[in-house]
Amino acid sequence: MKKILKYLFLFAWIIYCFVGISQNYMNYSFGGWIIIIGLVSLPFIIMYLNRQTKKLKEKKKSLNSKKTQDRLQPTAINRQQISSKKSEDTIIDPQIYDMFSKIDRLILSYLWFYDGTLKNINTSEPSAISLNYAIEKCKSTESLGYYPSYEKMSPKQRYLYLDWLSDITKPIDIGYVFTFYYGLERHLYHKNYIGACKIINILRQFHHNKSFQSYSADALIISALKNDNSECARGINLDTLNPNLSAMFKASINRSFSAKDIISFSKAVGFTNTRYIKNEYKKFHKVLEKNINNFFEITDEHFNTFTSNFPVVVANYSLSIDKRMINLPDILTSQILIDELKELLINTHEEVKLLLREERRENQKKKI
Repeated sequence: MKKILKYLFLFAWIIYCFVGISQNYMNYSFGGWIIIIGLVSLPFIIMYLNRQTKKLKEKKKSLNSKKTQDRLQPTAINRQQISSKKSEDTIIDPQIYDMFSKIDRLILSYLWFYDGTLKNINTSEPSAISLNYAIEKCKSTESLGYYPSYEKMSPKQRYLYLDWLSDITKPIDIGYVFTFYYGLERHLYHKNYIGACKIINILRQFHHNKSFQSYSADALIISALKNDNSECARGINLDTLNPNLSAMFKASINRSFSAKDIISFSKAVGFTNTRYIKNEYKKFHKVLEKNINNFFEITDEHFNTFTSNFPVVVANYSLSIDKRMINLPDILTSQILIDELKELLINTHEEVKLLLREERRENQKKKI
């Protein structure tokens, strides 16, 4: 229909120009004829330029697709193996190359591959991609169950996953987020852990599932402790962590506790008289902050006297047990630290009690 309308317009334009020229052709100068020829040719010039622009775009797209295909092309051995099998999951779908061309290079560099020239893993990994697995175009969202993996996904689910990787900020079933996240957790044990931390923090900003938030926060804290780099934990609200993990991180990275920290650890150190913490929090916090001169310093003695560890488990179920379950020192089991913090809390409690008593006396005097 568009072509018909285009040709009708051209025909009408030629007739219009011809009629106009035939009425005044004797009066035109040489320059006038040049202008007329230009006007008559204008639609044809526009059509030609438009056609050339489309050809250039198609050529560029074809080159980009070919580059991606060359990068991801399976080895000759894989091709021979595939040709001898008939399972649908061993057919290399050409559209997979176009899908990978849409994924940002940074994201692509943190994916794990079982095959192709980007092959970078031989062990079991739930996020690992095989180019031999079929994909099928799909628009509607398909949910994934517990312990998802790329291998276990249906062709439609794989399509949804690869499409989502082109923009990991888009909302999607949390199973797809976990699949990608499993691979990032594995990267936390490699030299490129900082990049993995940054991508995990991006995921945390856009995917607020409680389980994902919990697992990812723990993994980032472990990476920060392991590498002595607080950058990994940037953006995490440390007050939402397990008190033992929060205490260990602040003691190791900050080498100090704030008044707010000490109040949050009150139960862990055996301080049970929390009346003023609950009813007079601002006063209690202010007095405690004065007593510790803003910060309570953590010393080597505190670290050397802890009596037990506590486990932190990461989400990637394919990691070896020593990487998946990390035992961290529980600094809140240091009797020296417990005694010092408890004494601070007791003294602060007594000071707040005296302050409140003085306030009541002053109020009574004013009434009289």
